[in-house]
Amino acid sequence: DRYFMGKGERSQYSRSYSAEEIEHTALAVREILAHSRPKPGRAYEAGCGEGFILKGLRDLGWQVRGVDVTIDGVEMHNPELRDVVDVADVFEHIDEMISANQRFELVVCNHVLEHVIDPVTLAAKLVRLLTDDGICRFVVPNDGSVLQQEIVRRGMAAERYWVRYPDH
Repeated sequence: DRYFMGKGERSQYSRSYSAEEIEHTALAVREILAHSRPKPGRAYEAGCGEGFILKGLRDLGWQVRGVDVTIDGVEMHNPELRDVVDVADVFEHIDEMISANQRFELVVCNHVLEHVIDPVTLAAKLVRLLTDDGICRFVVPNDGSVLQQEIVRRGMAAERYWVRYPDH
């Protein structure tokens, strides 16, 4: 409830983004496609947030489907995706998709694993949604990276500031 529920002041989502921030989301789509199949297929995103990746893929001809704990981000930024985003518990939704024998050439899980209690199980379930030639893209924070270590060394941040149990 703290992070993902509510609109307006309670929402974790920004009301608007700069052109540079929007371009950053487009870079993620280009990165995904650089490692994916050459022609559009079916894509599934677990924790699709505001829907920028789904929108980018759909604009390029992909059939998309997503799940998130709220529709708020999609409604604010990509309301045309309401018909392809389900509001549900991600674990339960994936189980339903597996049971329905849904398979995708691309599965995206962008900054979600660090927010769930059992990331190993979530990753294993997502892989089961892939076609034989499918690709799964996981993105997680680079906690403890050289950059973060340097920021701490210079006294610009408290040590291990990025670990916020139980949130992250």
